[in-house]
Order: sequence, then structure tokens, then C-alpha cells
Amino acid sequence: LPEPRGTVVRRTRMMDGQPFSYTITFLPSEIGKKAVDVTALRRSALMELLQKHGVVLQSATQLIRAQLADLDLCSRIDVELGSPVLYVERCVNDSSGKPVEFVRSWYRGDRYEYTVNLDIEHPDQGGPYVKLA
Repeated sequence: LPEPRGTVVRRTRMMDGQPFSYTITFLPSEIGKKAVDVTALRRSALMELLQKHGVVLQSATQLIRAQLADLDLCSRIDVELGSPVLYVERCVNDSSGKPVEFVRSWYRGDRYEYTVNLDIEHPDQGGPYVKLA
């Protein structure tokens, strides 16, 4: 982009009074200006605010991997240097396919769990998970 500009939202998320994640969200300027409000962010999820302000969310691509906490992250989510964290990167697109949100999140390994349900098809149907085990 000739002039990369936008809104950046940095948040340490809490659960039961304890930090469990640190998130950095990047939004295009025009979306950030109308949807991001510090007071509203304390009460609502950012995706809810985007939808409330007319952004039609259609799809997302998400990457998930394990990482070790660096010094900056340690201070934000109260973990020791090198502690295991779950790193999640997500790009959310609107109904026209345009990216409207890019998110980088780090979750404490001892306070966050990620569950995925997989539908296993009959072997004759050639489902994608049949040969995983």
C-alpha cells in the first residue's frame, strides 16, 4: 500500500480477574474510525462492534500454532519467559471478500483450550480424516 494506515487495537483479555490472552487487531481506517470506541470495547467483542456498524462479516482464515512467550508477552499476560502459548492469526473478510480485520492473539497455555470437532465419514466415502490415525 502506498500509505498504510489503519486502526490498531491492543488488548489484554481477562478471565476471572486474570489475564488469559493478548490480542492485536488491525482494521482499515474507515472501519476503525466508525466502529472502535474504547468504552464500547470494554463491554463488547470487536466483531460485535463491527457488525453493529454495518460491516457484514463473511469468512475468515485462521492459523494456529504453539509458540514460546517472549519478554513483551510475559509482561502482558503474566507468564514466565519461554512459557508455552497458543498463537492465533486470523484474517476476516467482508461479504465482498475484502479483508476487514487482521488479528494476532496469544493465549496462555494454562488458561486456554482450543477444541475442534471433526466429522469422520465412512471409509467408502473417502473422508479427509480416515487415514490420520
